[in-house]
Amino acid sequence: MSDRRIIRFVVPGVPIADGRPRGRIQWPSKADFARAFIKHRSPDAFFQWLTTHAFVQVYSVGKTRPWRDKIAEIAREARASGATWECPVRAHFHFALPRPTSHYSKAMGKSGKLTKAAPRGGHFKKPDLDNLVKAAMDGVTQSELWKDDALVCDGRWTKTFVQEDRHPGLLVELHHLTEDSNG
Repeated sequence: MSDRRIIRFVVPGVPIADGRPRGRIQWPSKADFARAFIKHRSPDAFFQWLTTHAFVQVYSVGKTRPWRDKIAEIAREARASGATWECPVRAHFHFALPRPTSHYSKAMGKSGKLTKAAPRGGHFKKPDLDNLVKAAMDGVTQSELWKDDALVCDGRWTKTFVQEDRHPGLLVELHHLTEDSNG
C-alpha cells in the first residue's frame, strides 16, 4: 500500500493566465549618454561604455502576480503545517471562467438564461490553458507546498465556462505520490 496524501482547495475569482515575460532595454539618462559620447571619442570605447551601462529589465505584464499570490496563500492554508513535498505529484487543475454577456439572453442580462447558441462544453477561447496552468503551478510553488513544479509527473487540466449559479475560480487537487507508486 502506497503512502498517499491529497490536498484539495478552491481559489475564488477569475483565473488569470501567466503572461509572457517581457523585456525592455534600460538606457542611461540622456545626460550620461551625452557625457560618455564626448568622453569616449572612439566608437569602440563608447560601445564598451554603453554595454556596461545599458541593461535589459525583464518584467511580467498584467494581473498575474496578485492571482499567483492568492493561489499561494490558499495553498499554504490547505497545506497547514505539513512538510514541503519532494516526491512525485499528480496535479489536477479545473479552471471555471466567466461567460461573456453574449451567452445570455438580452432581455435578462447575466441573470437570465443561456441562449441556444451559447456553448455548453469546454471553454475554447483565450486565455490559453497552458498559461493558466503555469500561473497555478507557480502559485503552488510559491506556497512551498512542493519544492518545485518539476515534481508534477502526472496531471489533468480543464478549462470550462462557469456553470449557472456558480462563481468563477480554480479547483486544485494535488496527490502526493510515493516513489514506488504506480499512480
